[in-house]
Amino acid sequence: MKYDFNLENLRKIINSPIVPDAPKALEFDIEKATISIKRQYTDADGDERGNSILIDTGGGLMLFVSIEDNQYLISLYRTEEQSGFITLEATSPKEIINFSAKIWTAIIDKMEELENETYNLVSW
Repeated sequence: MKYDFNLENLRKIINSPIVPDAPKALEFDIEKATISIKRQYTDADGDERGNSILIDTGGGLMLFVSIEDNQYLISLYRTEEQSGFITLEATSPKEIINFSAKIWTAIIDKMEELENETYNLVSW
């Protein structure tokens, strides 16, 4: 449950007290991936932004996980910087699915570590 890839856990990450107010992001590295977490905000054009996690491996692979309409978890990936994003599904390439599961677990562990360092919180 702690590591379940679901809307509840995504909300916990995005709404963590260590994530700054948007449009700033909480950024950290896990192995060779840069993780950027943004709270929801409204941009200058009145569009809703943020409410998301962007995972950039620097080697072309990027994952984007967001909450849409405050009720849907959307997960996308792309394998090249210039390509479009594709919905992450059970039929996606196995290496993408395995990486997303591994990085999701690592993000939860890192958030728990950062929260404990900052606020001495007990458990995620």
